Amino acid sequence: MEEVKDEDAAGKPQGGHFMEEFPGAVGDVLGTGKTVFECLKEAELVDDENKWAPFRNEDEWELAQFLMKNVSQNKIKEFLKLPIAKQSGLTFRNAHAFLQRIDALRTEPDWQCELINVIMREKVKLWKRDLVECVKELIGNPLFHEVMSYTPERAFMDEAGLNQIFDDMWTADWWWNTKSKLPPGVVVAPVILSSDKTSLSQFRSDKKAWPVYLSIGNISKDTRHQVSAHATVLIGYLPVTKLDCFDKNTCSLVGYQLFHHAMLILLRPLAETGKNGVEMVCADRNKRLVHPILAAYIADHPEQCLVACCMESRCSRCLALPLLLRDMEDTLKTLGCKKRNKHSKKFTKEGLRAVFKPFWKDLPHTDIFTYITPDILHQLHKGVFKDHLVDWCTSIVGEQEIDRRFKAMNRYPGLRHFKKGISLVSQWTGTEHKEMRKVFVGLLAGAVRDKVLTVVRALINFIYYAQFQMHTSDTLDALQSCLNTFHAHKGILVELDIRKHFNIPKLHSMQHYINAIQALGSADGFNSEHPECLHIDYAKEGYCASNKHDFLGQMTLWLQRQEAVHHKMSYLAWHKSDLHYGQPGSNSAEDNGKDLDSDLAGFTHLSWPPHLHYHVAKAPPLSGITVATIELNYSAVNFIPALTEFVRDLRTPQSIIQPNHVVVSDAQKKHKVCATPKIASRGRKPEVPAHFDTVFIKEISLSELRVTQVRILFQLPLQFGRCEHPLVYIEWFTPLHMYIVSHLTQQCRHHAAVVSVDRIVQNCHLMAKCGREIGTDWTTDNVLKRANAFFVNWYIDIESFKVASR
Repeated sequence: MEEVKDEDAAGKPQGGHFMEEFPGAVGDVLGTGKTVFECLKEAELVDDENKWAPFRNEDEWELAQFLMKNVSQNKIKEFLKLPIAKQSGLTFRNAHAFLQRIDALRTEPDWQCELINVIMREKVKLWKRDLVECVKELIGNPLFHEVMSYTPERAFMDEAGLNQIFDDMWTADWWWNTKSKLPPGVVVAPVILSSDKTSLSQFRSDKKAWPVYLSIGNISKDTRHQVSAHATVLIGYLPVTKLDCFDKNTCSLVGYQLFHHAMLILLRPLAETGKNGVEMVCADRNKRLVHPILAAYIADHPEQCLVACCMESRCSRCLALPLLLRDMEDTLKTLGCKKRNKHSKKFTKEGLRAVFKPFWKDLPHTDIFTYITPDILHQLHKGVFKDHLVDWCTSIVGEQEIDRRFKAMNRYPGLRHFKKGISLVSQWTGTEHKEMRKVFVGLLAGAVRDKVLTVVRALINFIYYAQFQMHTSDTLDALQSCLNTFHAHKGILVELDIRKHFNIPKLHSMQHYINAIQALGSADGFNSEHPECLHIDYAKEGYCASNKHDFLGQMTLWLQRQEAVHHKMSYLAWHKSDLHYGQPGSNSAEDNGKDLDSDLAGFTHLSWPPHLHYHVAKAPPLSGITVATIELNYSAVNFIPALTEFVRDLRTPQSIIQPNHVVVSDAQKKHKVCATPKIASRGRKPEVPAHFDTVFIKEISLSELRVTQVRILFQLPLQFGRCEHPLVYIEWFTPLHMYIVSHLTQQCRHHAAVVSVDRIVQNCHLMAKCGREIGTDWTTDNVLKRANAFFVNWYIDIESFKVASR
């Protein structure tokens, strides 16, 4: 293993990790070829066309791009009939001619429609694309060259190789183990599938679509998750039918069988190419023998069970009791026995469904039960947290008390304030679950018994660890420790008569996270939030553009045209910057693991991150105000003594101050810090209460962080002398002790100071420490005044949680 040093933007080492390369020949280059963009460029030279073809020039292309992205087909017709459009000299005179030019652009693999006969009773349509051609498009896209990997590797935090890193898919065990089963020199293309049935209209009709998406693990997960990068493509629409011709007892089973038959047709190309491979031109212009192999399947729990051919009350990965992973060969044998003998005890015991030809049966190097990925959104955010943990705690504390605590929650930039509590929210989203979770531990502190709080912390800590973008053996141990703590203390919920058992599928799924991360990489790379975002571009917008009759065919045509426009945009971007990535003969992209330790960057406990910088508003909202006004409107009663101490070595004539606002940021995230006085009501606008953010200040003398409340941000007039940075008047809290602070007072007054604004590190969220019941008169605007002590909320974001968990 060799040590690889990471560098920051300034080129300075920021630590390192140790890499172990796969032994033997990997990714042998069979020759060089031309990427699709290079082929397009050559075609232009041969046909003597300009790069905007089939459009006349850049202006005409930009108009075409705007029309396709923002205007419906009927509106395009109306626009092109306008006199100004006719006089502009466009080469297309009407919508038909315009669409002909769009159709002349290069497109992704064509769509095909195949009819499926459902047990001779009903015919349904399967819209599909050639899966292997889609893989070729992705692995050969030169825009992905810098984020593409062709070989597995192992990364470690230590030279002894004891603390392994699990990040992108090429750093995990599945790729390494699968490559060991294949001939030397070939490249694995880990196929990542996701499917999710979705409604196409929220307000009328019951139309639905069932898209299936594909990506490859060779592309970094950060790029895969950018919808605009188009690193995930749509490969098919599964048939959606009510199967009314079947009775209720058999309808569900027929639905299972139809799904697997449709997926079998969709994935048929994988059976041959996964075994023998296919030659592909990669993003670096090198030809390699590539084996596309199914590696991961992203779905919510019902579809996970659908894929695994089991009942929804069972685990899709294991037999639960004891914790024994399902075996693919054994499951196929059981299904075969069930086909021959309708009374099979093992079939019933394992909770299987009678699907006798699963789509994964003949796929090479495939174990479908280990490929079903963790689902952070549905299993943890919506399942474990919202559906179970919140309900349990509400039963203990009471709905009204929970609501009062949410109403009195201290504000924080970007944090949702549930001003009416949570009991009246009828429809929840994943974002709202996350907002609730950020404050849930502090909200329950004092309201529940310590054992209950231990259970709550264990589950929420597990959810936070599961979201890490990079894992190590140490963080996986911490993940397991959270799970062990929950199981060791969950009996308190039985004692309180909140639960009688914990046989809950989504709770059970937590046991599989560690194995899945070790096999496939960090769980954030397989979150079902991404497919749900894709529904907008690949399903809902296409449906809106259709006439709502036989809409799937129209959606595929609309999508093909949208992709043609995007492909042209990508080509022009490549052409403009002359991105001829890679040199012939290179084996892989450089520094695939260059960001492996990004999750470990940041400040250690009670210290501050380097490279902080800030900017303030160009035009301050107030200027030239008097000290008396500051003391009154900003509650800055100790302003004069604090300022005097700060400028004691400078001349101090008349004090005229200019308040300002500031945004403090580090290399990863911006933190907005505000101090605003009360704004009186005007007309129909209600009064806006005063708001003063709490922040971490770096205490230079002690080399640690201190919590303070910002009262005013200001710039000194020149007659006081020249200050390098704007100033901030703050009120101190006591030093951190067990993550608890309180106001620091001196002679019944808040201990205050004026410091340079560059000492602000980031925002700090404080939560009031209260007893069994919160004061009925406590609100989000006065909680910092009413409470005597506060918890520092380390759950406010992932970065803060990482700091506190070290």
